[in-house]
Amino acid sequence: MERPDYYSTVLAIFDNGGETIDRYTVVLGTGQVSDTDYNRDMLALGDDVTSPQGFSQYTYGEFNPSKDNSHLGKEIRWEDLPETHQKHIIWRIKEEGVLTSEELERQDFVDTAIEILFCSVLENTPHHNIEHIGRVRDGLKTIIVDEMKVMDEQEFYPFIKE
Repeated sequence: MERPDYYSTVLAIFDNGGETIDRYTVVLGTGQVSDTDYNRDMLALGDDVTSPQGFSQYTYGEFNPSKDNSHLGKEIRWEDLPETHQKHIIWRIKEEGVLTSEELERQDFVDTAIEILFCSVLENTPHHNIEHIGRVRDGLKTIIVDEMKVMDEQEFYPFIKE
């Protein structure tokens, strides 16, 4: 089964050879807070995802694309996954939602613009406090989306609808 373009949010797939119940780890393109924080959202899968006693659970863990990630197992290609697992991953992403790479880029653009603003106002002092960035983002959303009405909330800062 060919990996669809929409699922470019799957960054990497690892197989630990069945050493644990969560044999496969699917690293998703969500969850990274900064260039120094390599925690990512992940989907952990067991050998049999079709069984009611099977294992499929979202989790969070460290993944650094430029370093050794052997703690997750051996990296494998999408094509190396059993077809049942490929279908299951696609189903989980469609059912529960994952942002596309374009949506993630938009989020990064907005957050980086706010970080640059902090840096300018604070005279080149880096400011990576995600809570402060989030509060400024909420204020910008109120002005741009609610008051100016130049774009909707999803265009301003994409999110997964519940």
